[in-house]
Amino acid sequence: MVYQKVLQERKLREQSRYQTSKLIKQGLLIRPNKCDQCDKSLKIEAHHKNYNNPFDIAWLCRTCHRKHHRGKFFSTIIFENFCKDYKKQREKHLHDIQDFLTSWKKKNSQVKEKK
Repeated sequence: MVYQKVLQERKLREQSRYQTSKLIKQGLLIRPNKCDQCDKSLKIEAHHKNYNNPFDIAWLCRTCHRKHHRGKFFSTIIFENFCKDYKKQREKHLHDIQDFLTSWKKKNSQVKEKK
């Protein structure tokens, strides 16, 4: 039973990473130039706070990302409330992406029906 949960979590994590990578390559998700935490312009990585919502991403430099996973980051409450303006902008951007994906799926289903 525990093993099943681990496998499900791993699959969900891989799907989130794949979707994020795909959207970045398609230009639908833009990787910022600066870390959300320290504002350094280093290699920026996507940190998924919740794999059930793959578009809820914090953009962190490698150092901050590692610190977060090692538990050396500031408290989760502060992290969740961190940068509310950025979250609002990100939510609007994510809504735009979801609208695009919905319309794209509709167009593809119509093309398949015509064949």
